[in-house]
Amino acid sequence: MNYLIYQIKVAGILTGLYLIYILFLKKSSLFPYRRLFLLAGLVISFILPFIEIRFNSPRLYQYYQLLPEVTVGNVSRETSFDYQSLIIPFLSFVTLLVLFGFIKQLIIIYKLINNSTIYKMNGYKLVFTEGNVAFSFFKYIFLGKNVAQEDADVILAHEQVHAILRHSIDIMLVDIVLLMQWFNPVVWFWRKELKENHEFEADKLLLESGISPDQYQQLLLNQMFQTSGVRFSSFNYNSFIKNRIKMMTTIPRAGKTRFLLANNYEFNGNYCFCF
Repeated sequence: MNYLIYQIKVAGILTGLYLIYILFLKKSSLFPYRRLFLLAGLVISFILPFIEIRFNSPRLYQYYQLLPEVTVGNVSRETSFDYQSLIIPFLSFVTLLVLFGFIKQLIIIYKLINNSTIYKMNGYKLVFTEGNVAFSFFKYIFLGKNVAQEDADVILAHEQVHAILRHSIDIMLVDIVLLMQWFNPVVWFWRKELKENHEFEADKLLLESGISPDQYQQLLLNQMFQTSGVRFSSFNYNSFIKNRIKMMTTIPRAGKTRFLLANNYEFNGNYCFCF
């Protein structure tokens, strides 16, 4: 199959699946199923183009056989310009640029791990970094030294839920798709939806584990109005924070799901002792 045709088919399937997600799943509170759809859709979109559906109609075949043969005289044809000779190198060049950005992010994380203080925490590795950013990457949880002490326990528990649910695998998968479908705006929206679903899923499970909803909502409000020092890597939109707070009002306050979450922290900006 022609590579360009294949990528166009993949883009079309992704667009169709994305519309289905927006119409039927985006408003759902079944976050694990939303995540499953988003992940399965990425895989399915690259498999379906290889499936060929043929309709063999005997009547159509008969008509095809009865068509008269037409002979065309000598016609001089100019050599058509091969657009693929330019398009494929261009696509490959931009793909390399996207790949370079992807590798650059991995290098930054690698340097943070090597140049920072690391503590073991309930099977995970806590990495203290400069600044006030908090995020997770597989079994590594990164926390800025400037994070306020009163917020540290909630932030760490939030990032640990991301690590427990292995959300980093999802991001790696969608980033691999971006390497091949960077020209498709739907993939960028797809990545955004996946990350937002991660936050909804983590919020829900964190609150069900016993975290105080009032304290958690206050942390998000502080971020929204820039009254707190913490800056989550995925908390970029005030409207999204509003949606997260709205979602929390539908979650029962009694703990239903229990995770091995870190708690009882003694945090002073440099060290965190987990009991």
